[in-house]
Amino acid sequence: SLALSEKARDAEDVMTATAGEPAPVDVTEIAGNVVESSRGEYDGEVRLSAPSELLVTTHRRVVETILAEPVENALVHNGEDPTVEVTVSEDPRAGAVLSVADDGPGIPARERKVLESGTETQLEHGQGIGLWLVTWAVTQLGGALSFSEREPSGSIVTVRLSDVGTGS
Repeated sequence: SLALSEKARDAEDVMTATAGEPAPVDVTEIAGNVVESSRGEYDGEVRLSAPSELLVTTHRRVVETILAEPVENALVHNGEDPTVEVTVSEDPRAGAVLSVADDGPGIPARERKVLESGTETQLEHGQGIGLWLVTWAVTQLGGALSFSEREPSGSIVTVRLSDVGTGS
């Protein structure tokens, strides 16, 4: 399928990007770009809450993927008029915390289990592939990823990133 081959290309980009040298990137700027482009591409409301600048030494392309996938998922899989909130905040232990919260049906428990255990299985549709890509990309950066339920409905994908390649 087309979606699948696009995800495969994204995965390839992530692999190539992590092979390069990490550089200081403004995570707020990346989040802003992701939010802007998703607003143009999908229906629904996307809000961003972020400091004016947050620099992390990492790989720009990988951070783009980590943010773009959950935002896209939230907008595509949430029926009518979804609302997505992207939050960027500083991690006190150096780095950034990125979260994408939505008001949709949530990530199916079975998929969440697969993602959290980190084992690959046959995932049935694009949502699983996209989230698996995020899981893998976060691992490449040595970050941490978690999924939680959101009250009254929806899910929150949270990523902790720290500086890459600085020996920390």
